[in-house]
Amino acid sequence: MAVDSAGVHGATGPAYATTPFRAGGCTGEWVAAPGTATDGAILYLPVRDEPLGAFASGLSAATGWPVLVPHHRESSAVEDVLAAYRALPDVGFPASRVVLAGHGAGAAPALQALLRLHACGAQLPAAVVAVSPESPASPVSQATPPADVVRLAERAAGLGAAVALERYEGPPHGFPLPGTETGRAVLERIAAFTTEHLAGRPAGDALGALSIERIGWAGYVITSERGTKVVVDPCLTAGEGMHSGIPESPVTVAELADADAVVVTHAGFDHRGDALEIAGAGTALLVCGTALLGQAHAAGIPVERLAPTVSGVQVRCRDVTLRSLPARHESTMVVDGRFVADQPQSFLLTTGEGVRVFCGGDTSLSADLRTWGELYQPHVAVLGIGGLWVGASRVVELPPADAAVAARWLGVSTVLPVHHVPGDAMPAQLAAELAGEPIDVVTLGFGQRWTAKPAG
Repeated sequence: MAVDSAGVHGATGPAYATTPFRAGGCTGEWVAAPGTATDGAILYLPVRDEPLGAFASGLSAATGWPVLVPHHRESSAVEDVLAAYRALPDVGFPASRVVLAGHGAGAAPALQALLRLHACGAQLPAAVVAVSPESPASPVSQATPPADVVRLAERAAGLGAAVALERYEGPPHGFPLPGTETGRAVLERIAAFTTEHLAGRPAGDALGALSIERIGWAGYVITSERGTKVVVDPCLTAGEGMHSGIPESPVTVAELADADAVVVTHAGFDHRGDALEIAGAGTALLVCGTALLGQAHAAGIPVERLAPTVSGVQVRCRDVTLRSLPARHESTMVVDGRFVADQPQSFLLTTGEGVRVFCGGDTSLSADLRTWGELYQPHVAVLGIGGLWVGASRVVELPPADAAVAARWLGVSTVLPVHHVPGDAMPAQLAAELAGEPIDVVTLGFGQRWTAKPAG
């Protein structure tokens, strides 16, 4: 997105930038706060005469997505919002990644557009947000709009829609605009609602503690505070070829079938292992490089549950995001007698509560790790510190002394070593390298779990 200096704002309010939108015969303005994600958008209709950045900038900052404000006329507002909605896939936002929103006189057209989409059988947006909806027939100065909103919510709920109704007593017209305590509260509530539906974050306030369970040679399960289960590099069974000698895990595929995501850092058997079997046994999203995609298709995993990644790509799964980072290794496998290769990866896993776990996969020491520490400041690192004998060489990409340097560069407070046989000396060697430093080394056997301490 190219924005000239005239399109950057925020000297007295939330920082944001604007750029023109043109697609499918529709025009408008994008409003984006810093740090917004690229996998979703909010299509927003403002109140009458509302300045472009008055609410849209706060909406973008609070929700973490860019906001499209279409150019529209009151006489054709519904048609204009439908045109913008149908044009968004042309610029990379399918309907399932869009939230419709409206404020004041802009809320009714958003709701009417939803009804029109439903009536014609079109794909619906992820959610709809209506703030202080009004129409010419019931201006906000009258006493009827609150009752209309309650009836609307009750009717929608009666039709099976998931509805959240928030009521605020006695606020002035335009109260959600930023700058007031109530306005901030409304934005926070909208952010939680859109995150729940657009990012798939579980609803509710019940929080546990993040945990990591070691399930095999290089494999582990990260369970977020909201219960999202991410399986990483699940090699449970004995190895093949150069990967022979891997110990079997007592953890079974069936025990992991309830996973929400299965992540494969690279195509080597000791990391891809049973990933396809686990994804095929349930409904997990398979996050992997391109080498494994053909096999995943052949295994019957539908395309909507496949998330191919290369370095830089970010994938969301419920309250968890996974950012692919380049690893210093190799990634190869043989498929139907053909040698297939792709990019080895590490992943940064971030939970909705802000805990960051560096999932190293197989990587050797490089200054990249210092960069990831400076940029992302992970709290925990899972590092592969051991290796297998291949001929006359024990192949160890990140031996304990190097792993200690990696932990320091990453800036983590906890390291969980994997990629070694339970009972190996290497975890003790890593702990010795980090003796006296504020970094805990947690050694787990297969089936053992570590639980993070609660924040604060």
